[in-house]
Amino acid sequence: MRRRTTLVRVVAAVLVVLLALLMSYALWTVYENTLTPATLGQSSTISTRPSPSGELSPTAARALNAYGGEAVWKAATTVESTVTVAGLLFQLKGINIPAELSDGVLQADYGTQLPVHSRVQRFWFDMKTGLLRRNDYTPVAADPNARVANVVFEHGVSNGISYTSKRRVKTTIGQYGWVLPFPDFITIDVESWRLG
Repeated sequence: MRRRTTLVRVVAAVLVVLLALLMSYALWTVYENTLTPATLGQSSTISTRPSPSGELSPTAARALNAYGGEAVWKAATTVESTVTVAGLLFQLKGINIPAELSDGVLQADYGTQLPVHSRVQRFWFDMKTGLLRRNDYTPVAADPNARVANVVFEHGVSNGISYTSKRRVKTTIGQYGWVLPFPDFITIDVESWRLG
């Protein structure tokens, strides 16, 4: 009888610990998707009209200004950077995207000639500063069914130009959905960055 009581207590304790871990993970997920700088101030309104050809949308104009402005980038000939890259999927190197986007969101189609993670990618920018907060894509070289977000945690400044200095690639719950807090599939830390 004593053994049975001890076993019941051990099983109950294990279940309590598992429940606590599950609740912690759920709360962490809610926090990362609602209260972090990458999510604050993002609009959920949808614009059904794309920008006219040759014109920047308000989001693109804000982002361009936040990262130094058009003149700086037109005059640039090089970008030099020292980056530390790690994470679970670093050794590994989709379309179905809705047509309507909200203010603060840009979508890029890189075509078939550029060596990018996926042809179509979505970029989420801070509505006030214009700085990049998140980049969603499908890492087709790793898994064409995977959905990930490259979340920006910090920006640095070099010669007055902002750059993303700390990013983490996390899996998302569905395309453009909430990010899961861990694991960090890829970590990207930029120690130095210079536009030349």
